[in-house]
Amino acid sequence: SGVLLNDGKGHLSFHPLPRLAQVSASFGLAFSDFNADGNMDLVMAHNFYSPQPETGNVDGGLGMVLRGLGDGTFQPLRVDQSGFLLPGDAKALALTDLDGDTRPDLVATVNSSSPKIFLNRMVKGDSLIIRLKGPNGNPRGVGSRVSLKLKNGKTLVGEVYSGSSYLTASSTDLFFSIPEGDEALSLTVRSPLGKIIEQKLTASTGVVVITLN
Repeated sequence: SGVLLNDGKGHLSFHPLPRLAQVSASFGLAFSDFNADGNMDLVMAHNFYSPQPETGNVDGGLGMVLRGLGDGTFQPLRVDQSGFLLPGDAKALALTDLDGDTRPDLVATVNSSSPKIFLNRMVKGDSLIIRLKGPNGNPRGVGSRVSLKLKNGKTLVGEVYSGSSYLTASSTDLFFSIPEGDEALSLTVRSPLGKIIEQKLTASTGVVVITLN
């Protein structure tokens, strides 16, 4: 298992994930900045209980959170560090805000079991949701690209997509985690049809709704 990094010039390079992340097959994946350090993190749902009978279950994993280091590499976190424990035949992971604090939470599915909920208890930094309202036929603005400019000069980028993980669709809200001591200044939205919208921001938390019509 690994990630393909885009150099911005149309070339992708493969980088394997840490060995601890590869102890089992993984069907469910979720990317977001869960700890508000400005880097994208990765959560994995492990295991596969339905291979060929002669193969047997692939069941060596308990799920894992990998902290992004900002250079395309990831550091595995222990369960006591992340609070994420997902045994069994785990399949899908979906991102959404379940408790109204604008921070990205997780919903996981496990075959022959009930869904599992993991609430984000990040205590540092702010979280900002960008919600797009598109035209008829694309009311969620799928395919739009949002760039968020921070005071420190860094730009965070998110894209609205309609499918993720295993037979799953996460929320179309875009979650931007703002590191402690920083603030969001402005955003730029590029719609699938090429329309560009720019808007200044007055807060680094809450929900910002952008209409694409």
